[in-house]
Parts: sequence; C-alpha cells; structure tokens
Amino acid sequence: MGLRCDHNNGTCRHYTPDFNVGFKVVTPRRGDHYDGNKFENHTLVFLIEGDIEFSYNDYLNRRFKQGDIFFIPQAAQMYGTALTDARMLVLSFNNKVESLCDRCRISEQIKCLPEIEYDFKPLEMTDLLFTFVQLMEGYLAKGARCTFLHELKQKELFILLGVEYDEKSFAELFYPVLGSNTDFKSRVLENYHYGLDVSNLADKMGMSYSPFLRQFKREFGETVKDWMLKQKAKHIKLRMSLPSTTISDVIREFNFTDLPHFVRFCRQQYGCTPKELLNSIKHNKTEV
Repeated sequence: MGLRCDHNNGTCRHYTPDFNVGFKVVTPRRGDHYDGNKFENHTLVFLIEGDIEFSYNDYLNRRFKQGDIFFIPQAAQMYGTALTDARMLVLSFNNKVESLCDRCRISEQIKCLPEIEYDFKPLEMTDLLFTFVQLMEGYLAKGARCTFLHELKQKELFILLGVEYDEKSFAELFYPVLGSNTDFKSRVLENYHYGLDVSNLADKMGMSYSPFLRQFKREFGETVKDWMLKQKAKHIKLRMSLPSTTISDVIREFNFTDLPHFVRFCRQQYGCTPKELLNSIKHNKTEV
C-alpha cells in the first residue's frame, strides 16, 4: 500500500545502519573472550541463554546465568569469557534519554545509597521483562534500526524496571552511577584514564581546579586523589586476574619505578605483597 517504512534500505529518516546507543543482540560462542577496552556508554545486559564470566574492576570472575540482568557503567574496563554458547540483549545508553516516570530515573535513587552494599550482583529477569526482551529480539530480527523506536523502547524499559523491582534493587543495579548529578559522574568516568593527574582531569571536564575538587567530593564522597588511587588499584587487580600476567608486567605497565615501589603500593592498597595478591587472585579463581 506504499505506507510501509522499510528499515532495511534506509528509507526511514530515523534509520541508521549502526549506532552506539540502543539495543542489539549479542551471541558469543563458548570460549569467546572480551578484552577490557573502555565501554563508550552505559551498558545493560539481559542474559537470555547461556553462562558467562566477567571481571569488572575488583569484582573478579563473576558468573552470570540465564535470566540475569547486570549493568556495566560507561568507561568501565572489563574482561569476559563465554562459558557456554550464549545469547544476550544489550542496551547501550547515555544520560540523554531518561524515563518519563520520575520514580524510574536513575538520579532519583540517591536516597537509597546509605543502605546499599554494592557487589556487582545481577537482578533476576521477571516474566514481564522476559516478554519485553523477546519483543526487542523480534524487532531486531526484522531489521528495526530506527533510533526513534530504540529511544521509545528504552524509556519503556526503565518504566518496567521501576514497576518490577523495589527501589533498593533498582539502586543496587545502577549503583556505579548513582549521585545527585549523574551527568557529572558519567563525564568523570568518560574522561578519566590511568595516568591523568587531578589538574588534567579538571581540564578535560572543562572546570576550574577548586570548583572541580568541591563538586567531585560532593558527588563521589571522597577526594579526587583518593579516588584515583582506588581506580589504579582496581585496574591492577583486574590486570592480575588474567592468566598470563606477571608481577613484572604490572610494574612496567603501571609505571612503578621498581619492585619495592610496587610492594609499598600493594601493602597500602591491599594489605599484602604483590606475590600474596597474585596468589590470592588465582586461588579465588580456582574456587569459583
């Protein structure tokens, strides 16, 4: 009848063949690995089939099963392995598209922060969420690469999450980006990389030094220097979780002057020596 919007040949003005935000289905095969490049956007994963293992910051070798939902913040470094053939619906998003329902906005969950003990745990998919996931799979199978559709379905998804889960569960899922100004936190995560000093990070944020320090302390609850040391410690621990990593690799890659310098760092951050840390990580992996 001439009214059909053909998403496969680009006649729809909202169509794009590939975009960084929106929904997609990912189907890793058993043994496939993901090496820890920084995620460009926040990522919400719905594990439809299979089992996978992820290490994210200092949360190492976490296993997720069919029906799990988990969140990876923007700029996170993560290593992953498919333990079986798997299928996932993945939503990549930023802060520009938020739910119309205030209860479901991530920034509204700040009141739950004091009672949260974050441990990178998944939510279990409810029947309603599974129905939503199946519908999105159907859209994608038909080639629906319409940005307008994906924005609408993202808004719908956040409303469903607010309906299906209590506020604490919702807040635990999105804990890494919770704060009174989620945009500020996201911009910090986007601009930070190992090796930057405080002044460099303030410049990248387009802020003067003192106002940046004050807002950072207000949003993150600690100083920039302390936060950066923790980020370095997390990156090192994640790097040491890889099977082939040696202590010499870490000293070289993280610019320690020598072994005694690295030993002092480990005692301050982990309360143990580099060898003890490496052995502990390997021991914990064998127990998973």
